[in-house]
Amino acid sequence: MEKEDIKKLVGDDYVEDMTLEDALVVVAKQKEDAKLAKDEATRLVDKYKSSNDKISSENAEYKKQNRATLTEAQQRDAEYKARIDALEANSKALIKDKEIQTNKNRFLTLGMDDTLASETANAFVENNTDVVFKNIAALKDNIINQVKSDALKNTKRPPIANPDGDDPKGITIDKFKKMSITERTNLYKTNKEAYDILKKQDN
Repeated sequence: MEKEDIKKLVGDDYVEDMTLEDALVVVAKQKEDAKLAKDEATRLVDKYKSSNDKISSENAEYKKQNRATLTEAQQRDAEYKARIDALEANSKALIKDKEIQTNKNRFLTLGMDDTLASETANAFVENNTDVVFKNIAALKDNIINQVKSDALKNTKRPPIANPDGDDPKGITIDKFKKMSITERTNLYKTNKEAYDILKKQDN
């Protein structure tokens, strides 16, 4: 994986000569820190909600009984609060969607396809580290396999000599007979088809 890709993955926590494995450890630490902060915020929200629920419960019956006596201004205030609550809920959803998209773009730059990047980004935001690590490991394997495949495609193979052995650009039977064991082994590895043809002619 390229240095710049690792930088994009870990952000400001990047250090020189960081490997992919190091980056994954940093990402896990980032998520753990974020989870601790989120847990503390959740605890405070729950505490506030518990207190607020008690007050709301005590006032619910009173509001019900006195609804008819509310002034027009009070009704507007109640409607305004309801709209504010709805906006806050929508805002939280938008923030989550933006976080998912931001992380998806990061995973796309690492070479993931759209589907895998989306799945990984959602798991990242949901703190599902098992899925994140599994998908990154799969990406790493795909990159290694692609590099190997490209290397094989770019390997030049010597042309196959024709049965008459008169191809000046190929490996003729005479050239094959004069080859050392090392040269024949190399031919077998790089162009087995030519090796098999010449081997039969040599018998």
